[in-house]
Amino acid sequence: ALTGAQTEKGGGSGPAGTSWPDSTGITGTPVNVDATDTPAPPVAPSQLANELIGVWTLVGTPGHASNAPAAGGRIKFFTGSHLCMTQADPKTGVVMFNHGGTYRLDGNEYYESLDYANPSTMQFIGHTGKFSIQINGDLLTDVGVDNPWREVWKRLKPDAATAASPFAKELTGTWILVKEAGKTPPAGKDLKFCVDGHWCDTYADPTNGLVVVHHGGTYTLEGNTYTETVHYAN
Repeated sequence: ALTGAQTEKGGGSGPAGTSWPDSTGITGTPVNVDATDTPAPPVAPSQLANELIGVWTLVGTPGHASNAPAAGGRIKFFTGSHLCMTQADPKTGVVMFNHGGTYRLDGNEYYESLDYANPSTMQFIGHTGKFSIQINGDLLTDVGVDNPWREVWKRLKPDAATAASPFAKELTGTWILVKEAGKTPPAGKDLKFCVDGHWCDTYADPTNGLVVVHHGGTYTLEGNTYTETVHYAN
């Protein structure tokens, strides 16, 4: 089950740098992607799981971290159970690669399973990777277990007004487009990630997991007014 349902009000894709406002009304109604699933009993998240929720940008490898890039960096969303990673050309905003899926934590062991990807990384669809992770302040370090990845990520933070909005916590999560509240979602994965002033939309072909549409950027919140700006798109 995803973290909630969203009925879209206008918006849609636009060129990089485009902004548009919307009025945010969050119903918070849980949606089961597969209605035949029996919900698992809730498990209290660990402190590490709570700290991981956010959006992070790649800044290097252990012992060789640098400053966050001004544009075009590799960014990764974590919303409590779902992840999305993307990187765009810093000059054009065109997405170079994008993939995502679900994750879980067992102590400091992190497992991610990829459900969708664009052509450049679609060979990893269905693959589960294992990592040892730790968070120190605003830095996340992951070291692959039986894989070569060793990465350091820095947390990206929202502006003060967005962080202070009463909707900020409720909006954080992964949302699936259902067209009409209370209806079963369509077969495709039409997902929206919102966390800490950053967002992305992804639609993947349900037959093979190949990403058809992906774009994202930043958002601001003022009261119940949500304004998003597109920084990258495929």
